[in-house]
Amino acid sequence: MISKENIARVEVQKDFCQKCQSLIKTELQKIENIANVILYPEHALVVFSFFKANELSVALNTLSRLGYPEIGEMPSRKSNENALKCAC
Repeated sequence: MISKENIARVEVQKDFCQKCQSLIKTELQKIENIANVILYPEHALVVFSFFKANELSVALNTLSRLGYPEIGEMPSRKSNENALKCAC
């Protein structure tokens, strides 16, 4: 059975700098079957390919853990809910 590659286009709740962009990309690439990670800091946008829904879920949880939850998701208590830019 061949799995179909899917593309995720995730708009996050705050901007990120070059340093944070590198961290986000590194952390997402650690997830099995997540590939082609491209970040657009000027649009607070993260794009990547995945095969299974659980991989997408892990990626979204990773973004939240890093302080970049998807638009529409409740920010975690650990993140600064009022910050629109990274903490660097």
